[in-house]
Amino acid sequence: SLDEWFEAAGTRPDIIKVDTDGADLEVLRGGERVLRDNCVCVFVECRLNEPLSRYSANLANVDAFLRGLGFSLYTLDVHGYTRKELPGPFVYDMFAQTRTGQVDWTDCAYMRDLAAPDYSDLFDFPVLPERIFKLACIFEQFGLPDCSAELILGHQRDVPCPDQLLDLLVPHHLGTGLNYPEYIKRFDANPRALFASPRLLSKIHRPA
Repeated sequence: SLDEWFEAAGTRPDIIKVDTDGADLEVLRGGERVLRDNCVCVFVECRLNEPLSRYSANLANVDAFLRGLGFSLYTLDVHGYTRKELPGPFVYDMFAQTRTGQVDWTDCAYMRDLAAPDYSDLFDFPVLPERIFKLACIFEQFGLPDCSAELILGHQRDVPCPDQLLDLLVPHHLGTGLNYPEYIKRFDANPRALFASPRLLSKIHRPA
């Protein structure tokens, strides 16, 4: 099991990725101790239409197991397959998932919501500075800078140079070269600047 392997190796992972084409939940259950005590992030493949059973690696089972250990679902990358009776274009140059068709499986990214109040007490998981910094980096890598900013702001005393870290997360939606306070100030002054398009804005304000 994962718990036995990591104990023998003398290591404590921050991240675990599981992709076994069907036995993912069993692998996770075999690593329950290291998941509970050490990990801040789990990547796992889940089936979406797997027959229900106790050890089925479907999204419902995996989600219930990981949520019980304090993880929350942050991203999904869903894949579908067209029926053989009317094949559709493939995503890659290989006979695998297709661009359309019923969704069949998904790559899931679960992280700990260390910005949540009383998280440490709820899940008996110490919110250490090292874990905060690592998780903030993972959020940013997965295109979740907002989650990273929330985490840093919630633990400003526990991370080095929080102001500089926040500045690094600022996107270019409201202009280039902005620091974090400037970005927030521009948003507060005109939240509609982040609307999808002027056309969408006109639809939203169109009289009934």
